[in-house]
Amino acid sequence: MIMNLKNYFFIFIAVTCLLPGFARADFSEGNLFILNQPSSRSAGPDFILEFSPEGDYLNTLISTTLNIQGMRDLAFDPVSGHLFYTVNHWGDQIFEIREIDENGTLLNTYISSEFGSGNIELVFDQEGNLLIANDGFIYKKEAGSSDIIQLFELPYTGIGDLEQDSHGNLYLTDPFINDVVYKITPDGTATIFADSDDGIDNPYGLAMDKDNNLYVGNNIPSGPATIVKLDPFGTPTPFAGGISFQPGILDMVFDANGVLYASCRSDHEILKFDAGGNRVIFADNDDNISDPASMAFIIYPLSCPTDFDEDGDIDGSDLAEFAANFIEDCLEAFAGMFGQTN
Repeated sequence: MIMNLKNYFFIFIAVTCLLPGFARADFSEGNLFILNQPSSRSAGPDFILEFSPEGDYLNTLISTTLNIQGMRDLAFDPVSGHLFYTVNHWGDQIFEIREIDENGTLLNTYISSEFGSGNIELVFDQEGNLLIANDGFIYKKEAGSSDIIQLFELPYTGIGDLEQDSHGNLYLTDPFINDVVYKITPDGTATIFADSDDGIDNPYGLAMDKDNNLYVGNNIPSGPATIVKLDPFGTPTPFAGGISFQPGILDMVFDANGVLYASCRSDHEILKFDAGGNRVIFADNDDNISDPASMAFIIYPLSCPTDFDEDGDIDGSDLAEFAANFIEDCLEAFAGMFGQTN
């Protein structure tokens, strides 16, 4: 174990558990928030529900009484401890991002004159910066700032779902125009990561596991939806099939234990998958699920101790203590600090 750790001593990876100023908010860790979008079929205003990890309904965070229409994407920022959701309402020409606290109180609204029609999709990086896809462009809102900056232009594409790997690469589905999954490097270079040759068919929802495997929800027009797993090199493996009919899987998300969840709009269900792709219903219409469009788990960064003896140096005595209390998810954090003086 100690020898394996030494292989990491010359690797420095910035992880969220080392970010200065991190403070935990009042959202309960492990709970799942589900954004429902009945307005997509003119069936009423949209709303957000809160569920426990066991699947019990707990709370309505955003109520239908607020009469919000066009809610689309939901993301949790563990740095600020707040939820963010998007509104895309073509009729009223509202294209914006809203930040709320654990009570559903509106804290900030973020808009850009460059936002246009179509989905606004969100993903947070490890530093709490918000990456945004909308109307052919990638934007960024830095942590603590209200400014939205256009980073670079995308190929001519539709906007499905947005994800990011641990290396800062973005992944974007296009279920509307090109039927592909794009990979976008931090310098803005966009390439086709997967297409029909890889089993991609009307891709929409995305989820990234901790090993940088990308899961893609296919909303096949002529049959049940499927989920394809793509490894970091783009090699595909079927994960699950026979799931739902169009419009199918709009979002997927992993919980802290690496369990995959999928929102199935047409069936008004949230599905939970084991490692073998077998599924059970986590929540459905009986739990007030209606046209689920997006989900967000409350997951805070792992606290990784480094200076065990509190002498100001991360040295051999700390290494021995770390080895005796080994936490695999803290390996990179400890290796990055080894040899440093506080």
